[in-house]
Order: sequence, then C-alpha cells, then structure tokens
Amino acid sequence: MTKLIWKRLVVRSGALLCAASTVLFALAFVDPHWIESLFEVSPDGSSGEAEWGLVVAFGIVAFVSGTLTWVGHRRWLAPPSIGVSGLPDPGGRS
Repeated sequence: MTKLIWKRLVVRSGALLCAASTVLFALAFVDPHWIESLFEVSPDGSSGEAEWGLVVAFGIVAFVSGTLTWVGHRRWLAPPSIGVSGLPDPGGRS
C-alpha cells in the first residue's frame, strides 16, 4: 500500500469509529437502561451506574477519535496552504 492510501484508510477508520461511538453515546444518553431492556440483564443491580459509565466511555471515545481524525486529515490529506505570493507557504499553514 502506498503511504497516501494508508493515511486515507487511517482517517476514514477514525471517522467511522467517531460516528459509531457518537451514535452509541446518543443511544446510551437518551435511554440509559438500554442494556437491561436489550439483553434482559442488570449488570449493576438496576442502579444505572454501568449505563452512565458507558455514556461517559462512548463520549470520550467519540471525542478522542474525532479529534485525532480531524488532526490526521488536516496534517495528511488537506491540500497545502498557499501563501500571499501564490506560492506554497513555507510554514505549512497560512
């Protein structure tokens, strides 16, 4: 695989992870007792601690993967910035 294809795969995988964890975060936030209703088990004795732990975990995963995806896209895949003279900016960003 070439470097560009590998970088695109990493960025797209990060975006997919961010989207999936965001959906799971929203599901766990809207219905915190979804584990009990879906699997018919109560991992925390119906106190809700496990479900809110999942809300926090999915939120952290969504934030971190989204941030890393954004940074990776800006660093690896965004076109180089153009300076005032029309030539590429030697600093990398305008």
